[in-house]
Amino acid sequence: MTASQLIIKIIDDIWKEIYHCLNITTNSTISNPQASTPEPRASICKQGMRRSNIMEFSLLNPRRSRNASRPASFYLVASFALLFTTQTLPTYAFNGNPANNRIAALNGWKSFEIVTQGETFNNPDGSSYTMLGNIDGLGAYRMDGTSDLRLFLNHESPFSCESARASVSEVIVDRDLLRQAIQNAIISPSTVGDTGGVEFIKSMGKAYSSYRDKNGNLGTINEGTFTYFCSGQVHEANTFGPNIGFVDRLYIFGEEIDDGRIFAIHEKTLYQISGQGTGDAAAIQGGVNGMGFDSLENAALISTGEEDHVVMMLSPDYGSTALRLYVGIKGFQTNGQSCGACAGDENLLARNGLAFGSWWFLEGNLPSSGSVTGSFGTNIGASMKYSKHEDVDTNPNNPTQVVMGNENYGVFLFDYELGFQNGKFDAANSSFQVTRSPASAQIPSPDNVEWAADGSIFVTSDSSEGNINRILPNGNVIEIGRTIGSTESAGILDISSLFDYEPASILLTNAMYCPSALHVLINPDAVLTLPPTSSPTSSSMPSAIPSHMPSSSPSARPSPEPSSEPTTSSSVLPTESKVPSYEPSVNPSLTPSFSQNPSSSPSETSSESPSISLIPSLFPTGTP
Repeated sequence: MTASQLIIKIIDDIWKEIYHCLNITTNSTISNPQASTPEPRASICKQGMRRSNIMEFSLLNPRRSRNASRPASFYLVASFALLFTTQTLPTYAFNGNPANNRIAALNGWKSFEIVTQGETFNNPDGSSYTMLGNIDGLGAYRMDGTSDLRLFLNHESPFSCESARASVSEVIVDRDLLRQAIQNAIISPSTVGDTGGVEFIKSMGKAYSSYRDKNGNLGTINEGTFTYFCSGQVHEANTFGPNIGFVDRLYIFGEEIDDGRIFAIHEKTLYQISGQGTGDAAAIQGGVNGMGFDSLENAALISTGEEDHVVMMLSPDYGSTALRLYVGIKGFQTNGQSCGACAGDENLLARNGLAFGSWWFLEGNLPSSGSVTGSFGTNIGASMKYSKHEDVDTNPNNPTQVVMGNENYGVFLFDYELGFQNGKFDAANSSFQVTRSPASAQIPSPDNVEWAADGSIFVTSDSSEGNINRILPNGNVIEIGRTIGSTESAGILDISSLFDYEPASILLTNAMYCPSALHVLINPDAVLTLPPTSSPTSSSMPSAIPSHMPSSSPSARPSPEPSSEPTTSSSVLPTESKVPSYEPSVNPSLTPSFSQNPSSSPSETSSESPSISLIPSLFPTGTP
């Protein structure tokens, strides 16, 4: 674009705004997503259309421009008006559109939109891609050898205003430009952060282009069978240290439907993990060889402390509703035969322990308060069967712990003691403890969860208000945002380390329905760990998030001694007992209460304002 064309384009964009502001009637109103009642258009025009969704600025933005022929006199009028305007008009490119913001940030946090359902992006290769709706689970990592980030967006469809079948989109983002947009939003005076017109999206499309079944055979992608892709997570290679965890980087997610499947994406290939193998299950004990079909919300990878196995906690939302572990042996195919290093794309599941393995139910009851100790077995009748098991996530500082949201019963922590003997999982001498967080009373309908490296746990709500809450390590709960427009919040991911920020500084999350939109959330206490660098090969940039790398590599350990200590619970939940899941201590509103005792603050340095009084530590260690 030449300088003269740029000037004409700027004037044209300004004229469009003035045209809409001048051609109004006195009683004309416009929908304002930040207000409970419509505002007069003239009022919004006076604000420079900053929050209006009646039109979009196309300044410096060929992908959103709406070219129109104007008489020369129109440009003269527009230019004259520009000289006398005192309002700074917001500028943005394809990304960060204030009009599309659907997250109302609270307690000092800020938000801005990345991409919205229905937006079409023209890719550099000449193709185009229109973003689908019902965005739910998320994943992100830095692509090898570049500064580009690859974002995964699950679509929980068909549902509501998205008729397309479930799929996974990818958004390729320039990491340095998105970080600049974040820094611009931080200094912006508005809670709807102004990204300064930085265009950081490089391309959009489907996250996969080929398909392999559980045995590694190439097949045809039959998207007509895909239904309700919910939570998801990127798991990095050597997840918990050298040779511990997965061998390859994988994005894993499931279908939230009876007899649903669980999948993995590696590079551009979609792999089906679910399915029964032909190998002898006795070699691995537990249930039938393979990962069964079920309504699997997500899978949390747990450190085994040794190199031969992988263990995942699976949370079925519907279907069996029985919590379980999958224990897989790395280097074995579905027929139970070793494939050594298992080279090649056809052996990806085998080398990562996802071809030959078995499942174990978590036996016991969820506590209604305090903690209980549970065991592992193959009797589904003794398992933790509760409806609405939702997302699960591993503690990055202690990868034998997992947090789970249950929409009906609250937020729970699982602390695993897993033993292996003679190359097998020793279920008899393994156990777990599960604790119900006292914060459950302040969090409505817990859904997606994210355990950050600073000890915070972020929880989204499957409610019309779409609450987004942060549970601090000391147990305080702070509401950091709500959705705009009666929709649940969905997907929550801490991407701070990808931009050299301290943990819990920069998040991704979604407003899920009609239209669905992916957003950035920025902590008021966001702190850079390193000075900004434009080098795409900087060793300071992690390759994926979350890495779940423990502070010290766990060593292989024998089976733990059976515990002789009594159960520490004060009460348990019988299967599907009627326990209220939401007991608000205050009337929730967009202006949270600030009545907390000033002598007790959630953090010595936090700028966030607590919305509830102090509560006991998040997960107490003693008997409650």
